[in-house]
Amino acid sequence: MAFKSFFIIIILLFTPSTIKEIFAFPPLSLTCFYKSSKFSEMLPALIKIVLYALLVYVIYKLIHFFRAIGRVKKASKPSTRPSGLMVKDEMCNTYLPKEHAIKEIFEGKEYYFCSKQCRHKFLEQKRAH
Repeated sequence: MAFKSFFIIIILLFTPSTIKEIFAFPPLSLTCFYKSSKFSEMLPALIKIVLYALLVYVIYKLIHFFRAIGRVKKASKPSTRPSGLMVKDEMCNTYLPKEHAIKEIFEGKEYYFCSKQCRHKFLEQKRAH
């Protein structure tokens, strides 16, 4: 919202005489307006205002686009909240969040452990059998 106001102020600063001419121009019917010699004098000023407005709009859209890209990058960060899923350590029979567990796939089955020591004990035990 602040950018729109800023660009409107810039337009007003760069074209005060043009705007004064447009608003000083008396309203006429369409047939008189096109036949008027003032219209041909005002046409370059009108074109100038339209081009400034178009330029401001393009700049506004570019700023909006690049801000949106920044928001998307921030939103794509992985969540640090725990999922709430608890898994059991096979060695010490404790439960811990799945995000914090050490995962081991042994003979096609997934096992979870609370520490490297429990994982190591489990692997030694399974290999001994």
